[in-house]
Amino acid sequence: MILAVATAFSDTSAAPEAPAVEIIRPSVDETIRTTPYVVQWEIKNISLEEIRRIEVLYDEVVDARSGRQIEEMSTYSLTPSNGSRPIIIRAVLTSGAVIEASRDVDYFPDLPEGMSRITRGSFMMGSEITDEKAFGDERPRHPVKTSTYLIDKREVTNREYQICVEAGACRPSAYADNDKWNKPDHPVVGVSWKDARAYCRFKGARLPTEAQWERAARGGAEVPQPPDIDNRAWLDSNSGYRTHPSGLKNPNPYGLYDMLGNVWEWCADYYGENYYLVSGERNPEGPKRKGMRVIRGGGFGTREQDARFALRMWRKSGAGAVNIGFRCAKDSY
Repeated sequence: MILAVATAFSDTSAAPEAPAVEIIRPSVDETIRTTPYVVQWEIKNISLEEIRRIEVLYDEVVDARSGRQIEEMSTYSLTPSNGSRPIIIRAVLTSGAVIEASRDVDYFPDLPEGMSRITRGSFMMGSEITDEKAFGDERPRHPVKTSTYLIDKREVTNREYQICVEAGACRPSAYADNDKWNKPDHPVVGVSWKDARAYCRFKGARLPTEAQWERAARGGAEVPQPPDIDNRAWLDSNSGYRTHPSGLKNPNPYGLYDMLGNVWEWCADYYGENYYLVSGERNPEGPKRKGMRVIRGGGFGTREQDARFALRMWRKSGAGAVNIGFRCAKDSY
């Protein structure tokens, strides 16, 4: 009886694998900067004689091969369109069956200096109900989808903000004449939500939404805070209760600096304590009711236990503070 079972298992393990198409390039999450781009794929577990035709689809059929044009590993030189669009490699077999594989081609050649691109995608926003460190306005944890956008790698500095002031498009910060807070390479503070919005408009940008901010801050992380937070954030334990130059700590996986700590950051949204109960899933922009504005990320006086991706706070839009700054965002393809 035991021998029979072993024989059956052996026969099953020896069964041939099904034919498949595997896309080699572009790799998952690869962003293409130059054109043309060579797409590469492999037809697996089938002989070339069993393939009638191979099609490359990108918006429409852009290439079809048969006979001697079919190779075991094939390539196609693609001139991609701006944005994120799928490419499909389809093999039509002599049996009449069709096998195919698809992958998004992310072509973004126009990345502005100092910004990172967050491609369209989804994440879980907020905190789990079991997280004892979380506050009530961080719940419920809920799925959010965002379109592709750009966001500054660093917090806006005093030097950058002063250019806007000299151009007459921004008001001076509340601490423009204070040597402790006006160091050129430190994040600008003492600016209201309206001041931050004015600067971003001056740069052809805007403030990030709260959802965009949290997705960017997480950098793909599902945990409440990074395990190496001391290497990522200026907090009450290591900051000396003052700001530090933008970008000294390690960046997150999206290449963004100081998303936690150093200074709180203005977001575009109005604050709603219970907004997560009614928030839409796609590109939420906060409650319509006017009131306080959202600030995110914590600052140099924040405790480590509170420096979490989901932490929310609020402030009057006309009021700045010594521990509040900002960064800008832009729409993208």
